[in-house]
Amino acid sequence: MQRHRHKHRQRQRAFGARVPDGPFTLARAEQRGKVNFDAVMPETEKPPLPERKNLLFFFDHPNSMPYTFEPEERHAKAYSHLNISTKSANVICRVIRKKKLSRVKRLLDDLLAKKRDIGGKYYTKTVREIKKLLESCERNAEFKGLDKEKLVVHASAHKGATLVRRRRHREYGRAMKSTNVEIILVEKR
Repeated sequence: MQRHRHKHRQRQRAFGARVPDGPFTLARAEQRGKVNFDAVMPETEKPPLPERKNLLFFFDHPNSMPYTFEPEERHAKAYSHLNISTKSANVICRVIRKKKLSRVKRLLDDLLAKKRDIGGKYYTKTVREIKKLLESCERNAEFKGLDKEKLVVHASAHKGATLVRRRRHREYGRAMKSTNVEIILVEKR
């Protein structure tokens, strides 16, 4: 309880509110020299960002999306957060990876029509969502002027954020499926 009050007082003090002095307040910490709120760091003295050493998680813009790799050839990308099973998305991505676009589209259509299966399963919901993402990536490639006959699919799926649908009664929440899927169409020479 005492620690909670301490955090609350810290927040109040940081926003300029008057907080009574106590053993755990920021005023005491400031007297001891541990915290100095009067010293404001100018923009020019801020420490520089770490160097980029081909790491893809240091982005130029906060809204940019992470991709597993950046191909040297001309390419088009699509990335989405989907409410599908990560396990089934990995199966589909493994099957379509490094195949030509025309072959992948034919495979996904056959899975949806239940003409073909993968290990006895059709993965209908996953295939439908990945097909939408593939079509989006194909339109991106068309816009960039890439040759459709030379496009090769690189797909990967990773576990997304854990989302829980809440209910009023305790212990009845449901965890929702969430997967990050990315597709890169690379123009091979």
